[in-house]
Amino acid sequence: MGHVLEFPAEPRNVKSAPQGKPKQRDYLTPEEMDQFLKAAKKGRHGVRDYAMMLMCYRHGLRASELTEMRLDQIDLKSAHFACERKKGSLNTQQAIEGDESRAIRAWLRVREEHPYRQTKWSFTFIFAHKGPLWYPDPERSQRCQRRNTLSR
Repeated sequence: MGHVLEFPAEPRNVKSAPQGKPKQRDYLTPEEMDQFLKAAKKGRHGVRDYAMMLMCYRHGLRASELTEMRLDQIDLKSAHFACERKKGSLNTQQAIEGDESRAIRAWLRVREEHPYRQTKWSFTFIFAHKGPLWYPDPERSQRCQRRNTLSR
């Protein structure tokens, strides 16, 4: 048998939260998220942006996980998404809900008409500048970094 832990009758010298300002929340309420998603639909790339933001919200995706998402990770027939996590998190299979499936299908229809859909990348979300939202090419990343450093 293990040891029985006894708790002191009187509280010890424990620091409590500061009594000053109340902690500000660091999340969006469901109503605010609805407003955010409605606003995403209104932009120039509203179909893509709405699908991206909805997937981020539903699956808790990091920006890198979203921008590196490939077409083969999404299976609309079984309504599942193979979520490849970064930073040591576990990869998972996650269900895709009905409205999310419709948003993804709408984006894929728009993507088929996109002039740059036949790029060397198979990323789900492509951008108007002939490629993905994120560039896997380290040489290009270094050029962009140098250009940004020089412009400061």
